[in-house]
Amino acid sequence: MSTGGKVAAAVVGGSVVFFAGNRIVEYVRVEMERGTGIGDLLPGFPAALMDNLLHISTAQPDLIGGLVGVVIMALIIFYVVGSKQNTRPGEEQGSAKWARSGSLPKRFTSKETSEVLRLTQTEALSVDAHVTKRNTNVLVLGASGTGKTRSYIMPNLLELNASTATTDPKGEIIRAARARLEERGMKIRTLNLINLKQSNQFNPMRYFNADEVETGIMQLVESIMMNTTGKESHGDQFFERAERALLTALVAYEWATTAITDGQEPNLPGVLDLQKGMDGSEEDKDARDSETDIKFQAAREIVDEWNQNPDPDDDEQVMQVLDFACRLYRVYEQGAVETRKSIVISLGVRLSPLDMHDIRRILATDDLALDKIGYEPTALFLQIPDTHSTFKFVAAMFWQSLFEQTVYQADHEESGRLPRMLHMFLDEFANIGKLPEFDKKMATIRSRGISASIVMQSYSQGKALFKDEWDGIVGNCDTTLFLGTNDQQTAEWMSKRLGNETVISQDNSRSYGATGSWTKSDRTMKRPLMEPDEVGGLADELAIVKIRGLHPFKSRKLGV
Repeated sequence: MSTGGKVAAAVVGGSVVFFAGNRIVEYVRVEMERGTGIGDLLPGFPAALMDNLLHISTAQPDLIGGLVGVVIMALIIFYVVGSKQNTRPGEEQGSAKWARSGSLPKRFTSKETSEVLRLTQTEALSVDAHVTKRNTNVLVLGASGTGKTRSYIMPNLLELNASTATTDPKGEIIRAARARLEERGMKIRTLNLINLKQSNQFNPMRYFNADEVETGIMQLVESIMMNTTGKESHGDQFFERAERALLTALVAYEWATTAITDGQEPNLPGVLDLQKGMDGSEEDKDARDSETDIKFQAAREIVDEWNQNPDPDDDEQVMQVLDFACRLYRVYEQGAVETRKSIVISLGVRLSPLDMHDIRRILATDDLALDKIGYEPTALFLQIPDTHSTFKFVAAMFWQSLFEQTVYQADHEESGRLPRMLHMFLDEFANIGKLPEFDKKMATIRSRGISASIVMQSYSQGKALFKDEWDGIVGNCDTTLFLGTNDQQTAEWMSKRLGNETVISQDNSRSYGATGSWTKSDRTMKRPLMEPDEVGGLADELAIVKIRGLHPFKSRKLGV
């Protein structure tokens, strides 16, 4: 009730009480003056009240009686309000509880299986985020053998009305899904890092944003550096930073100077060839006569001349990127000859997987067509080996390029969204490399018609890979699907995620002897909806679904 309503109710109530007190005191006073006995007062009061219903006595005792009634009413109200407490019966220690399977509110789901992400046999989340007010980013946690592929990825990959991009460890998903996807008219392409000879070609340098080429170059370099730095790398990071500057210069030079023809385009093998063209003279520390040194010297002269006399026929962006390359190469040249040689050798070791013949072929050009996935029905697959991480940086470049390309395209659509929805199934997420600023990507893709399912074996894997960023990534997944775990940290996290419930604990006490006694008392206490050991002991056929704003569901898995 509003404040005005409460005031009005208080005025009306006070008036009624004043009237009742005034009339009662008047009636008793008059009848006592007439000599009426106390036992005869009550029967005559209703008739006296109805005889003159609107009358209010102005005699002093009667007015005082009405005021006393109002004061008593006020005291009662103050007592009731002052003693009122928010007890929340049954929820004193926590309000967590299980939702009934199949009771997902209608606005969260759809009868069309192609318009939902199927989570369990009874829960499916609509992909229409404008209706559900929830994003369709899903965190899927399940130990090996709990059915991450069988119970979640495959049912949605085969039914969802969207383009998809899927990490495929061992290549089992594409083998099982290809026929069904082709029947639906999906165009299938794969970056196959298991059998390199069967892979489509992928050139990340083709997907730099046309408006921000220098930014795209730095993001590509960051992705390479981040995923080729060993865990044992500690201490002085001078050489790592120097490698980053040199690699950025080489990528920028390759992009700016390589003409795009039917048989040629800027690519990473060309960057590696530039690195191989670098050497230094032990006798003359000032010598700059390697093949790559000469190329950059010529580029510097071209840029200087262009800056002094700009030619309108030249591509301004190309000249700016070339200038950017020359300035970063100058940073490398400032080092002593021994330092420069160490930087070149270290970068060569870092990029050595690019020298494999099949990798050079894959990265030489592009037919993955990442720029078409948001416009035509497409199923992309990234097949990665599960026995080694040699090509982890290639996998990271794939996902980085896909995110950057589709976000750029969505931003240049009038609606601000991709014409065709894109969902990414990031299976074995901990094994595809670390994507720079992935937490920011997860926070911003929803409005662009893009979403992702992060599929991992344990919560601790993400924490180890992304550290402080991990909480932000998890926070941008409005849905959690838990399939089972044997990892203690994951069990503890899931237990906290489910919350606490209020339970009644019974205490029994009994004493023996001549004056023996027995007592029983009940008290409320807090208990996790599931203890960590209970989370770890979840039955194989069950899954837990937690959607933001709703009580959790414990339901049967799909495919069981």
